[in-house]
Amino acid sequence: MRDETNDHFFACNLLWWALRVTFCRLELVQGQGLPDRVDACTVRLEEVNLWLMDELVKAGADYIYEGQRTPLVSLDRAPIETRLTELVRSLEALAASAAPAGVAQGDLIYHAVCGWVAALLRALTELEGALSSTEPSAAYAKIKDEVVHVIHWFEAQRAGIARTLIPSARLDALAPAIAFSARAWREMVLVYSERYPRSVG
Repeated sequence: MRDETNDHFFACNLLWWALRVTFCRLELVQGQGLPDRVDACTVRLEEVNLWLMDELVKAGADYIYEGQRTPLVSLDRAPIETRLTELVRSLEALAASAAPAGVAQGDLIYHAVCGWVAALLRALTELEGALSSTEPSAAYAKIKDEVVHVIHWFEAQRAGIARTLIPSARLDALAPAIAFSARAWREMVLVYSERYPRSVG
């Protein structure tokens, strides 16, 4: 039987990591026209990030890793960061290659990144909505409305670029890659939740 509380904690952990590698990488911050946009995204995600950190504190050090009690955020840090960075970089590379003449690559990259974040938050919503356990459901209820608002904000960012700059055929090429990356994130959540059960007590 699945430990749904553990699923919840790993969803929080891997979402925190995904947002971190997305917006803290030097390449993205240095990209043409992106620093101000990255700052705006970070501000909009502030409440969600604070909630994620609160949930990670709740998870505590109830995990055994290499014979020691270990905080959730310290489990397999390098492989997690590497895999999520690969997913983001592949989206950025695809977006940059799809930029039509006269459109800055940064605009396409930003469009793809906003799509990735919105897809991640939808995946979180779907995963949390499928949980029947009272504790994680109550925890997610505290941030659910804000998550919906943030999804709408990121989608509005994408729409603003799409309406003015990018032919629909170019956007269609990004959609499957964004969906694949979000599915890969959710699969990671379930795999890690099974790999590292909680050792409470």
